[in-house]
Amino acid sequence: MTRYVTPLPDLGSTDLDRAGGKGANLGGLVRAGFPVPPGFVVTTAAYDLLLERDGLAERIDDLLAAGEPDAIRAAITATAVPSEVADAVLDAYRELGRGAVAVRSSATAEDLPEAAFAGQQDTYLNVVGDRALLGAVRDCWASLWTQRAVAYRARRQLAPTAARIAVVVQAMVPADTAGVLFTANPVTGARDEIVVDAGIGLGEAVVSGLVTPDHFLLDKRSGRIKQWRPGRREVTIRARVGGGTEHIVGGAAQRSCSDTQLRRLAWLGRAIEQHFGTPQDIEWAYAGATASIVQARPITALPPPPPNRAQRRLLPMLAELIPMRPYPLDMTTWTPALFEAATSILGFLGLRVPRVHQICLVQHRVSPSGVHAALRSLAS
Repeated sequence: MTRYVTPLPDLGSTDLDRAGGKGANLGGLVRAGFPVPPGFVVTTAAYDLLLERDGLAERIDDLLAAGEPDAIRAAITATAVPSEVADAVLDAYRELGRGAVAVRSSATAEDLPEAAFAGQQDTYLNVVGDRALLGAVRDCWASLWTQRAVAYRARRQLAPTAARIAVVVQAMVPADTAGVLFTANPVTGARDEIVVDAGIGLGEAVVSGLVTPDHFLLDKRSGRIKQWRPGRREVTIRARVGGGTEHIVGGAAQRSCSDTQLRRLAWLGRAIEQHFGTPQDIEWAYAGATASIVQARPITALPPPPPNRAQRRLLPMLAELIPMRPYPLDMTTWTPALFEAATSILGFLGLRVPRVHQICLVQHRVSPSGVHAALRSLAS
């Protein structure tokens, strides 16, 4: 369309700098044929243009020096959306049908394998009308400067102005049920399990932690339910007629997802993980029988996978062979040779065996618990 607005199908993994993490990932999913709601991205060039107006960039520098990020947010919300950007956004909105849309922030320093910036910027659901849409876009820009977002960037050792922000605008999904899906177990690290947290209504209730969701543990290959823990349904978020959302306290005691829906989600999760090549944290929504993917990002801080059956049998034997903690010099001399000799037969048979450095961790400050206790823990 223009340098300020780009349709989702025109974006991909190489467009992080102009579409942000969320926009780039969604564009890649659209191009790969996944069920992503139609939409467009207000690019980082639009945000850059805003900063050029009325000396806003210089004011931001001054407010940063004064330690006042909230004042930066107020300054952005008080600045009019540049007319070039407004015209491009409203043209794209008309092509989308001028119906209800979801407006989501998409910063350039988010949804990265090494940093989870999820939830640091704002999302606005069921936005209806030209004026409301432009206001939501501007509020997304301003959310880059909440105290929470600025503090998080500081903890990640990023300069305050290092991140730029795009905005994703998509047709609103009138969700009957929605939630999140992890294509690996984020607690145990098991890569053969899928975890689904689901709730009735819009997924914001689950994502924001307002409810205790239905919790499903699925077999990754088949989508079969291995465990299920029902949620408490403290609140349901629904789209309000005319725009915005409403919170309804309580809800019917019904399971949020059927077996068929869970199998479909498992299939989508496997396919998305294969597309990106790494375990994914996915936000999804069901409207009737139709599943939609509204976000996908890498899972950060995923634990290593638990030992497989062969490893669980082998580790107790290694604990007997190495009853004392090896010292750093041992780790570079006899320990690797002994370990490789003990596991060569299993490796020859095609069984995956951890490398010695994965079991005997050497640090500058050696833990007094020793490798023996670590091996026993892994073997249990």
